[in-house]
Amino acid sequence: MQLRDFYDYHIWSYLALIDHLEKDLPQVLFTEKVESSFSTISQTLDHIYQTDCRWYEVLQGHNPSFMPEDAAEHHDLQTIKEQFVRLHDEISRFLSEHGAELEREVRFKNNRGGETLVTLEEVVLTLVNHGSYHRGAIAAILRQLGYSSISSDYLFYLKNRKRRF
Repeated sequence: MQLRDFYDYHIWSYLALIDHLEKDLPQVLFTEKVESSFSTISQTLDHIYQTDCRWYEVLQGHNPSFMPEDAAEHHDLQTIKEQFVRLHDEISRFLSEHGAELEREVRFKNNRGGETLVTLEEVVLTLVNHGSYHRGAIAAILRQLGYSSISSDYLFYLKNRKRRF
């Protein structure tokens, strides 16, 4: 498996989910409250974005800034999509420029105040895995509300990766 393919899968699956939410489902679902780790799809998407921002800081060798989740702004789908695309254009450039350094270690202060030492590759894998977990939570929210989600497994991405957003 190529790490870059796995990272591109994260972008593809997030944008495919937003596309599904924008085009196939009633917009009211975006802010409908349910019992879940985050109470709305909006909050969950925002959490993925905010966490990706933090992991990008770590990739750059900085300590991540931690803000309370409830302080995050919950935007409309188009704004969240635009923010995500801008962020991941930056991360994609970073990975293109530093692809040969993926085994380089970075040290950062974690959200519990301790220090963590990881490789750039481990940060990217964590970022992708975190997004997959929460996209699964969004699928569960949609099922609670009586709707279906999309297929976003990695193998489905590999089969359909020529599709661009």
